[in-house]
Amino acid sequence: MEIFSGNYEGSSKAPLSEWSRYPYKATTNRESFSQALFRIMEIPEVSSDLSGHITVHQILRLLYADQLRSSNEALRAQQEVRLSTAYANIAEEVLDLLRRDLRRQDIFEDPQKVTFTFGDNSIFVDDESYFSASSRAILKSSFYLGFLAAATKHNFFRHPRFCMIDTHENMGVEAIRSQNFQLQALRISKESNVEHQIIYATAMIEPELEDEAYTVGAFSTNDERTIAIKM
Repeated sequence: MEIFSGNYEGSSKAPLSEWSRYPYKATTNRESFSQALFRIMEIPEVSSDLSGHITVHQILRLLYADQLRSSNEALRAQQEVRLSTAYANIAEEVLDLLRRDLRRQDIFEDPQKVTFTFGDNSIFVDDESYFSASSRAILKSSFYLGFLAAATKHNFFRHPRFCMIDTHENMGVEAIRSQNFQLQALRISKESNVEHQIIYATAMIEPELEDEAYTVGAFSTNDERTIAIKM
């Protein structure tokens, strides 16, 4: 398929040499026409464990569903597109969080794709899944927080808009890295226009968050436990 990336007026006058030809199926060194169209339209195109990529074919199945099709078929087509869109939105949020992480894991500095499967409980970054314990904690936390961020931006998500993170200390995440992540949680919360809740349990609180507007309860010390259990 030939595609011209300029405006309509330009396409009617442009010679064939200014049009780009794309295959119907992506290859290792050439994107498909569907991927090219989504790139030009600035629609996020991210791999998922469902149907690979959102394709023009999927969109057309939804838009041109006629009256001869049963309502169940139309609903399944709609759900397929919606689920693929949800996976893409979550992946984009996780990618953004990883790029904002401190420079501790090379692949997190400029990742190109995130894929995940709920059935296998797995997350891949650029097809890699083996990381240090602290980076795995950041990755999993980024997924939870990214899922919440996507849900706050799209009302079709069946998500309670609630996120609780309580893993960083146990997985050896250094204080400054955990505090950076806390600031990302605050950013996402402030950017949200819907009701939500983020609970972040930590003994390494970012000084900017040491405020009654964000904290609940007293700080735990050896002399003053937050849960005062007496024997």
